[in-house]
This record gives sequence, C-alpha cells and structure tokens, in this order.
Amino acid sequence: MLNNIKNLAICTILLLVISCKTEYTDLYNEIPGDTLFVSGNTGIVSFTVSEFDIDSPIEATIKGDSIVLLWSSYVSLPETINPTITVPDSASISPASGETVAFETGTKYTVTSAAGTSKDYFLKIDYRQTPPTTYTILTTANIVRGSLYNFTTTNVSRSLDNLLVDLNKTKVELISQTDNSEYICEVAGMRSNKLSFWVPNETPAGLYEVHITNGAYELINSNTTLKYWLNVREGTVAFATTLASSSSLGFPITTIKRGETFVISGTLLNTVTEGTIYYSASSSVQPPLEIVSATEDGHYLTVRIPEDTPLGQYNGIYLKTSAGTTSYSTNTSTPLVVTE
Repeated sequence: MLNNIKNLAICTILLLVISCKTEYTDLYNEIPGDTLFVSGNTGIVSFTVSEFDIDSPIEATIKGDSIVLLWSSYVSLPETINPTITVPDSASISPASGETVAFETGTKYTVTSAAGTSKDYFLKIDYRQTPPTTYTILTTANIVRGSLYNFTTTNVSRSLDNLLVDLNKTKVELISQTDNSEYICEVAGMRSNKLSFWVPNETPAGLYEVHITNGAYELINSNTTLKYWLNVREGTVAFATTLASSSSLGFPITTIKRGETFVISGTLLNTVTEGTIYYSASSSVQPPLEIVSATEDGHYLTVRIPEDTPLGQYNGIYLKTSAGTTSYSTNTSTPLVVTE
C-alpha cells in the first residue's frame, strides 16, 4: 500500500513537470498573440539597372549606405534610370522600385522596415573614365586631304587631356560646313593628351568641324566662334610620322627586345627604304632597323630590332624614303630601351 502511494506521488510529480514544460513551449512558440516578431531589417536585397544593356542588366553592390554601380566608360550615361529594387518582406523603399530617378551620384533612397526603423542609401556611380578635357583652337588650320593630323599641344591653344587611351573607343569625325556630311577618320594613335588621325582621301575641300568621341564623351572645339576650323584642301601628301615627341605621339613602345618588331604610323611609309635608331641625331652609333613590311596605303610600317643591336637607350628614329626624304624623330622624354 505504501509503495503504491509512493508510485502515485512520483507519477503525479512527473505529470506536473511534463505539463509545465509543454505549456511553456506552447506559450512561447505556438500560441498566437502572445509573442509577435516584427522585422527591423532595412537592407537592400538587390538593385538592378537595365539602362546599361537590356539583355545584360547590371547589379549594384551595396556597401554601407552606398548603392555602387560600376559603369563602363564606353556606354553613355543616361540622365535617368528606372531600377528594379528588392527589399526585405514587409519593408518599403522610396523612391519605389521602377520609379524614374536622376542617374547621378548622391541620388537618395530610404528603406523603411516593418518595425518603423529606416536607413538612407545614396547612389554612387563608379565610372572608370576621367572626364577628358576638350581642346581650344583659335585659328583655322590647313591640311591636305589624305594627310596625317597630329592633335597635340603645339597646334592648339588648349590641348586635349585625360583621354581614355583606347582606339576601339575613340572616333574622329569631320562634319562639313557645306552640307553636314560626315567623314570618319582613322585614328593613327593616341596618348592621354595627344591624338593623331588621317583625313580621308575622299574628303571634299572645305571647312570642317572636328568631332571626337572618346569613351562616353563627345569633344569639340570649346571656341564656339570657330566651329568649323579644319580647312581641308587638295595637294600633295607629305611624308610624316607620329614619332616626334613635340609635335606628335612619340614612340609607340618604350621597351623592346632584340629581334622584336614594332609598328610606326604615318603617311607614305610604304616608300621607306632604310632606318636607324640613335641616342642623338649626331651620334656615330646608329644601329640599323630592319624594314619588314608596309601597308599599301602607306599608313603603317613594321620594323624589327636586329639581334645584334647594342643594348641600351635610344632617343630617336631616322627614316629615309625612296624619294630621298629623311626624318629624324627624337623623343628624350620617353626613350626606346633595347633589352635582351
């Protein structure tokens, strides 16, 4: 009898313990109304812009309070965008997803959570091209069609600068004052502050505006009183290169190994019969260049550094044509160094 009473007491205690544990769990996790979780999440899940390429939209990176969009320089910046934005459940964002906003660094977004907390975000355009400086020309410049024009500090009042050095993203057009016809010029070469191009042979004589596209930027003469400043005329094309440092681009490379080739651009280069490199124009040591080939239009000449060329620094290139024309192009600021 006593044992039965003890067993009954133990069972009663166990039932009470089990009952209490179940009741606590129900109250905390399962009984509606007793505990309500409200999210205070003010994050941005995704921010997508299709104005870059509708087939390949770009996704922003969220860094702190910045919405960072990496924008490639070859695509023009739109004035506005309509981004697709995702935020946490029950949160809201202003301006709303799909709403038109100014596409500029500093455009503000505010995310408000379900709990009422908020966070401000700011658009940041990570644009990889420094805005180039356009040129200023005060007087008309004359050039024979088919010739090479060297756009450098020596023939402009204010030169180009901060150019994106990429021939694939650079275009030069001549726009006729007479009928607005456009003539695409082949770019011979460029530096951050220099640009050389050929005037097409088919360009009619007359005055032209020079329109340069560099990455996402359009560059024209800042002197608005002289829009059409390049005077194209008929005549005989002269032998020229883009080598000279003061009036052109300088050497296309700065370091080369024995036996390697490099390309020189210019006009009438298909008439070059010999060439040398030198430390100074009066130097007694002027190792020869091997003439490899030239394009039919005379725009490009490929030369090779012979295997027995003395190692060291060379400040210039000498070229001679079949007509006897010679050219000494010296560049001491960025010399050519021959290595093993």
